[in-house]
Amino acid sequence: MKDIGFIGLGNMGLPMSANLVESGFNVYGSDLNKAAEAALEEKGGKIGFTVPYLAKTCDLIFTSLPSSAAAEAVYLGEEGLIENGHPDVILVDLSTVAPEVNSKISAAAEQHGIDFLAAPVSGGVIGAVNRTLFMIGGSQKVYERILPVVNVLGGKTFFMSMNKLTAEQK
Repeated sequence: MKDIGFIGLGNMGLPMSANLVESGFNVYGSDLNKAAEAALEEKGGKIGFTVPYLAKTCDLIFTSLPSSAAAEAVYLGEEGLIENGHPDVILVDLSTVAPEVNSKISAAAEQHGIDFLAAPVSGGVIGAVNRTLFMIGGSQKVYERILPVVNVLGGKTFFMSMNKLTAEQK
């Protein structure tokens, strides 16, 4: 995977997307803040792409968004990743969101035949810059497919299977 979409170029997303560019990946960035997009472009990233365009053309898309509401909009909206994604795309949310939001996104992705991983980062901005730690939940098979890219973002990565819990188990 050489072409990677990255939506959300804030304090966490910009350093992570820049690390991908530095490691030789083609990164297509998108952010509401045009100054953040310009900062990625200065580092060698490509900008000016809509969420639907990225969903239709990239094979791997990371999101780093500021809230659960933002994640729901980017993933589940009419112009969102799932509605516009193709069956071979892998979506990875790096945002810290409510667990039920990840479950909702995961279920919608599955209905559309799209792979989704939840991968909240830890360590704050310095962790994003220094490529330290994050956790990934979802399908192990999908996780293994993106592992070469994930290793660029985090030196320490923990994988966890996302099993559906019944009401009694919650």
